[in-house]
Amino acid sequence: RAYLVEELFAMPEWQSVPSLIRGQMEGLDLRVFLPLQHKEELTGLLLLGAKTSGKGYTLEEIDLLEAVALHAAATMSNARLHEELRFQLQELKETQAQLVQSGKLASVGTLAAGVAHEINNPIFVINGMTEMLLSNPERYLKSPQAEEHLSVIAEMSDRIAKVVQGMLVYSRNDQTAALV
Repeated sequence: RAYLVEELFAMPEWQSVPSLIRGQMEGLDLRVFLPLQHKEELTGLLLLGAKTSGKGYTLEEIDLLEAVALHAAATMSNARLHEELRFQLQELKETQAQLVQSGKLASVGTLAAGVAHEINNPIFVINGMTEMLLSNPERYLKSPQAEEHLSVIAEMSDRIAKVVQGMLVYSRNDQTAALV
């Protein structure tokens, strides 16, 4: 409801308003004080000064101001709700993008684990056979070049194993980072 300034300043609640605000408002040439409320929530204030005609506000004008204030309060509340909804929608989109990214990283991790498994099985056999041949070269190797070739095979096998291990470590780190 609208309050004439004289009514407002006479209310006991007015004395609990901080003195700085009271002083500023009492210094203005206010005539009508109209709280803008929507669903018992104060959304703003409408402060009206003297009319240019110098006359006071009529009951019809105050009724009209109250109706305008009611609509203004509802509009302000709806605008705030719209802004909150827009913000929540933006947060939802960001969360969705993070989930999609996490899913992609999980797929990369699964793929890396599968590829590593498929590569590590033959490497294990290659390494085992190479070690067996190198452990008893006089029995298995007929030429000095054969031993040299086996050494290269062993080095390359170790190199592949390190690449696979690095790929696994990288994919696990990405998955861990995505979960954090």
